[in-house]
Amino acid sequence: MEYKDYYKILGVDKNADEKEIKKAYRRLARKYHPDVNPGDKKAEAQFKEINEAYEVLKDKDKRQKYDEFGQYWDKVGSAPGGGNPWGNAGGNPWGNGGGFQGSSVNFQDLFGRGNAGKQGDFSDFFNFIFSQGVGQNANTGKRGRRSAFSDMDGFGFQQEIPKGKDAEFPVQITLQEAAQGTVKMLDMNRETICTACKGHGVGMHNSLCQMCYGKGNVYKPRHLEVKIPPGVQDGFKIRMKGEGSPSSSGGDSGDLYLIVRITPHSNFELTKNGLYCEVPLLPTEAVLGTEIDVPTLDGGRVTMTIPPGTQSGRVFRLKEMGFPSVNNSKPRGDFFVKVKIVIPDSLSEDEKNLYRQLSRFSHENPRKYLLK
Repeated sequence: MEYKDYYKILGVDKNADEKEIKKAYRRLARKYHPDVNPGDKKAEAQFKEINEAYEVLKDKDKRQKYDEFGQYWDKVGSAPGGGNPWGNAGGNPWGNGGGFQGSSVNFQDLFGRGNAGKQGDFSDFFNFIFSQGVGQNANTGKRGRRSAFSDMDGFGFQQEIPKGKDAEFPVQITLQEAAQGTVKMLDMNRETICTACKGHGVGMHNSLCQMCYGKGNVYKPRHLEVKIPPGVQDGFKIRMKGEGSPSSSGGDSGDLYLIVRITPHSNFELTKNGLYCEVPLLPTEAVLGTEIDVPTLDGGRVTMTIPPGTQSGRVFRLKEMGFPSVNNSKPRGDFFVKVKIVIPDSLSEDEKNLYRQLSRFSHENPRKYLLK
């Protein structure tokens, strides 16, 4: 039998008292328990050794034998001729059935007790594992208190009840609504537990449920009022807790995520960098410079100066005059004005003559860089 240093396994000194041993055990058991490390075989083996060490060191007689005889402590007092030192059928050190089910470890040592012997004031770990929530019974459709875990596993711990699937639904809004915030009334079909078969999918005499056709769930009209905060951009998600699909196992319903979709605007374009507006300029305005009025998203206007010699495609930045942040949590973004030089659709004969006269004075070739 391989020698195991139980003091080393628990990380305590050989002179540690019962309180120190229990404290070390509780700390390590929380860390390596299989429920906290699902599928981790190494952690499971470590947990077994921790329990084995604690079984011996917490018991005064066993600890005394271990301190005196070391690795042969468990042979002391056994029947001659290789009897069973464990005192149970099969020589199983974990108790009946193997694994952890029959272990004599008192899990109150791991999770603690409340005052006056009542099961209260459990450890933070215990509260985490058995946190209380509100669930829905798939059989009755009724909601009530439940543990976050159910269906005891082989370790005496409860398994998590899966919640229902999350759902998504698009919400179409204008750019102005996105900037100012709005309230939308949505009509949708929401998946709910079938009231006829209580989610089982079968009716009387085990026949197929005629309301849900065996699915256990049906779709019912749902009217929702949704408040959309100012400053949302395209793709912004709004979470509505518990408004998704129901759980088939009696857990909480999933969440509904509303996906904001912004309708394109004829004059403005919203990007991650800011709000853009393209403004046309006449050739004379670009050459000589001018002042122009530019529309704003809120329906107003702002006057800006176009300097002489402005090229088509130049972008002017108006600081903090663009799109707001979500819920106005930060300063407004910038407003970018992009100018585009346009040629008049029709010219009078006098205007054409002026352009002909201007061409006689112009000796600049704008395409010279292409001819190098």
